[in-house]
Amino acid sequence: MPLIRYVITAIVLAAVVFMTTEVAHAQGKDDFLQQLKVSAETSNADGEAKKAFYKGNVKIRQGTLAIDADELVVSREEEGKEIFITLGNPVRYSQLDDDGKQVTAQAKEIKYEQLTSTVTLIGEAKISLDGQITESELITYNIEEGTLDAGVEGGNERVVTTYQPKPKAEDEEPEKEEQP
Repeated sequence: MPLIRYVITAIVLAAVVFMTTEVAHAQGKDDFLQQLKVSAETSNADGEAKKAFYKGNVKIRQGTLAIDADELVVSREEEGKEIFITLGNPVRYSQLDDDGKQVTAQAKEIKYEQLTSTVTLIGEAKISLDGQITESELITYNIEEGTLDAGVEGGNERVVTTYQPKPKAEDEEPEKEEQP
């Protein structure tokens, strides 16, 4: 029986590598070429259910990609249809984009569905890039299409997006009004 546990763990880790490879590739960095590490206080797998569980101070690292969670559940019913669910209070995600800017996100649950290349942030969701912060109870990001949807149709919650003004360069002179 221990051999099946190692095989399942290897399959799950390969799936996690694939997931973070797609996310990292979407960010444009060479993270997907880096070594992937998943660490947790405990780990176990259920071969019949095709699931792996990581609990307690879960850390996923690959290049600039960093995910910190309380739990990670990986479901693999069929190859290419893996679903990764991280849970926490909150789950924290960060990575550098093409321009070297820090992208951060957090939510009580972050779910990645490999088949649809969709990342869903659920519960007190927040995503931030270059001073723009979007907050909602639900944020969905399609990696392949580069689209972001926030909010629940017909819900009572509102989507809040905050834009930070760009500071003026110090050497710029203030505009002078022309005198008549």
